[in-house]
Amino acid sequence: MSVDPFASAAAGAVVRTDMRAGATANRLRHAGWRVSTMRDGGVTHAQVLAAIGRALTFPDHYGQNLDALWDCLTDLTEPTALVWSDWQDAAVADPGDWARIMQVLRERTDEEPAFALVLCAPDLDDDGGD
Repeated sequence: MSVDPFASAAAGAVVRTDMRAGATANRLRHAGWRVSTMRDGGVTHAQVLAAIGRALTFPDHYGQNLDALWDCLTDLTEPTALVWSDWQDAAVADPGDWARIMQVLRERTDEEPAFALVLCAPDLDDDGGD
């Protein structure tokens, strides 16, 4: 059974959709998620981790490494969805780094409170963000 984060904020998931970022964010908010958006998170390991930290408003002491990513993700206190548009360049630039980052994000979806990563089509104006 697949999880539908658009139905409610009860369970996390990693989802790829053809929906635009703004529409995706609005739909998730309506379902009860705290939504953060990330556009063009860069292509290097460091750029992607920094962008995730900014999007999710991690604290200043966030170390921008995979352990720190996990620690900050597990500190989330409410159902949170990260809507990421323009993610494709990062996935192609270094598939190994991409896989390691995705593994941490995917593992976080199994924890409480719910966490969802939604990889979506970009908006031309990307007006759905925080």
